[in-house]
Amino acid sequence: PRGGCGYGAEWWQVRRSGMVHGHSCELDAGGRALVSYGNYAESLEAAKPILSGRSGCHTVPQRTYADVIIAELSRGHVEKAGEAFAAGYPQVAGNPDFLSTVGWHLCYLTRILDVPRGLKLIERHLPWGSQTNNPSERMGFYSRVGTFFERLAAERPKPRKVRIPDTLPMHTDDDRYAPAELAAWFHSEAAKLATRFDVRNGNSFVSWDLTDTRALALDLERPAFILP
Repeated sequence: PRGGCGYGAEWWQVRRSGMVHGHSCELDAGGRALVSYGNYAESLEAAKPILSGRSGCHTVPQRTYADVIIAELSRGHVEKAGEAFAAGYPQVAGNPDFLSTVGWHLCYLTRILDVPRGLKLIERHLPWGSQTNNPSERMGFYSRVGTFFERLAAERPKPRKVRIPDTLPMHTDDDRYAPAELAAWFHSEAAKLATRFDVRNGNSFVSWDLTDTRALALDLERPAFILP
């Protein structure tokens, strides 16, 4: 991940058969692979046909904007990431199937510490995260929520009103929480799920991935992943 070579060149040269996804999904998957290997400039180039409107489907370009946010934040181009947020978030804000994509939009808001929009996004989509049957998506979204509150706790630590679903065990009737308290809870829940995935997979990749995303959102040095 992020710097490895993989088999990307060979993949692009393989003749497509009738078993592949649509062309737009193929382009999107190729761009996402480039992002995962840290080839951010190439991933943005690969996204151009999608973002220009020349290619698309029912999940593309919605997912593609998340890859653009990752690539632009990784390159330190925060304004460009903001453009991807402005164009992409409205396209996924009403569809729970895009919970993971929404989480990447939250990473951008964390990076710039846009408190009003960050809290609004969390309050709107947290019910999706708490109700989803997909533990991977819940884990990712909880981790990004935890990182937002971690940043908020560092900059503005006073307790504030946040609408937390009453189905979550840390809910309080007055809806008033210290950001550090929320950060700790969401990070803890995400870490528990990550550990379960790591045990199943026999490596620490999932926990590393959460740490890497946290570093990206907080503009910290990104950790290297070392295979066991």
